[in-house]
Amino acid sequence: MNFDRRAFLRHATLGAVGLAASQPLGAASAGADLPTYSAADPEAFWRGVKALFPLAPGFTYFNTGGLGPTAQPVLDKAAEVTRQLQLKSEHGHALHEGARETVARFLGVDAAEVAFVRNASEGNAIVATGLKLNAGDEVIFETHAHPGGSFVWANLERLHGIRLRLFEPDPGDPAGNVARIAELMTPRTRVVQVSHVT
Repeated sequence: MNFDRRAFLRHATLGAVGLAASQPLGAASAGADLPTYSAADPEAFWRGVKALFPLAPGFTYFNTGGLGPTAQPVLDKAAEVTRQLQLKSEHGHALHEGARETVARFLGVDAAEVAFVRNASEGNAIVATGLKLNAGDEVIFETHAHPGGSFVWANLERLHGIRLRLFEPDPGDPAGNVARIAELMTPRTRVVQVSHVT
């Protein structure tokens, strides 16, 4: 699947709409204020997207690999749902079921295979610590890995004696990266983790 920014936002909005549709709490979906895209004037669309974020004027946020700003419609929906749940001191787990079905259809998997986590670091940690790795088992990943993607492996190395094998990626040479990974693989290789952005 090949996504550009517009396709990603359209699919992400679809997921938000699915979540909102699954809720008995009413209110507009998180993507309701997303402007209409026009190929004749794409920058107008992106100005409209930018206007949805309550970031102070003069700031441009680039660290989306860490903690990023949230669009105002999403902030409004989260605040509303939190208030509604507090009225009965509910946990709100059932609110995810509609979104789980939507995401499962989008990914072509069963809903039971979809897990919602707080962030990529938590998701990575769940996968890493859920694997049955033994001392001497090898994990390959790149030297550009985010700390959230590498610290869990370093901890498993310290606790259980797994072996970490790192390679220096070249963002301009995908075939070369595959070759670097292949060179590091041995019969003890159990995991290869590569950041898709790299």
